[in-house]
Parts: sequence; structure tokens; C-alpha cells
Amino acid sequence: MTANEANNRLIYLIHIQKTAGTSIRFYFEKGFGADKCFWHAPNQSSTTRGNLVNISVNDPSHFTHFRVIGGHLAFNKIPKQILARSPIFVSALRNPISRIVSHYQHIRSSPTHGLNGQVAGKTLFQAMKAPGFAAVSDRLQIEYLCGRKDLKSLHESLDKGKYMIGKQEKTDELFRHLSATFGIPVFNDVQVNISKPGYEKEIEQQPDYQQAIEVIREMNAVEFDFYKSFDAVWSNV
Repeated sequence: MTANEANNRLIYLIHIQKTAGTSIRFYFEKGFGADKCFWHAPNQSSTTRGNLVNISVNDPSHFTHFRVIGGHLAFNKIPKQILARSPIFVSALRNPISRIVSHYQHIRSSPTHGLNGQVAGKTLFQAMKAPGFAAVSDRLQIEYLCGRKDLKSLHESLDKGKYMIGKQEKTDELFRHLSATFGIPVFNDVQVNISKPGYEKEIEQQPDYQQAIEVIREMNAVEFDFYKSFDAVWSNV
């Protein structure tokens, strides 16, 4: 894809929970301007925030004003009005164990989170048995990228669309690729929403931690396969 083609395509940020999506969002806002970015926010309503699904039905022309759109939505929930524009999909993955441990820590530390009741006061292993938390731990990254949870569907989506997928552990490499592709300067001050260090050690001390890790590894075997299939950035843009 030429630079001119890339600059004429909508960018859609597939924001997977706990994978540096907020930092990527800030990167785009700084590069293109916050007024050129629209983020899915079901409980907000403003020029640049709102429920993508509802807006796609009630005011689909609203999306034409933006260079970047995105949010916490699995691929099969992205409005067809956005998919019809053949966007370039940008996302970041994370080691599945690290992502789930981070998500567990976030939920149990957030009393207002919808899954807090299933996680608070429980070990990671116990939380993995709770239906709600298990659902957001089971191959979620694959599901967000293609709408299903298997590698065959993922590769079909990668073949059909244009994707640039980085890794949370190597976001600097992703930013360099984005800058080279879209002509945005490389910013060094967009790393935000970083968890306080030390929570991992506390969780690792839980008596059934290794059992939790075994469950996570088995549940996310195909996710590990794709995560390990590239070094820093997977791209066909």
C-alpha cells in the first residue's frame, strides 16, 4: 500500500483490554488531532465520544468526519457502515497470561466494574471459574481481531483486510511503523494508563496461581500461537 493510499483510508483501532490501547489512542489524538478521532464510549455522548452501534443506526454520516475511529468492540460488533469503508485495522496484542493477570487486577481493584462481583476477593484461579471473567479471558484477543476464536478465521480476516498489529511489550516498534505509514511524528510521551508495579508478585503468591496459569495456557493455546508468530509488528499495510 502506498503512502497516499494509506492516508486516504480510515483507521480503525481495535482496542483490546489491557494491551496499551489507551496509549495508541493518545498517539492518534496527538498525531491527527483529538477532533479527528472518535472513540466508542457507550455511556458518553459528545462530538468525539459515543456509542458506535447506536450512532451507526441513528446518524451514520457522523463517522465521515473522522480520521480514526475505534474502541472496545470485538470485530463482529463493529458497525457495517464502518466496515464498508475498508478501514486499516490497528491493534496491539499482549502475552495472554500477562493480559489476563492485568485484567484480573484491574477488575478486582475497580468496585464499579461490571465483573467486580465475580473477581473481588477471589484468587486468579477462582476468578477463571467465574463465567463472566472466563468469557473475557477465553481467546479474547483473537475474537477482537476477527469476530471468532480460531486461527483459521483470524487468517481469513487478515487475508481479506489490512491490519497492523503490534505488541504491548514493544509499543515503540508499533509507533515507528504507524509513523512511517501515516506520516505522523514519533511521540515519546503517549504511554499512559500503566498499572502500578508490584501487583504481579502479589498474585504469583496465591496458593493456586500455577493452576490458574495452566488453565489460561490451555484456554488460549491458539492465541499464544499467533502471539508468538511474529516479533514486534504484524502488518500487511
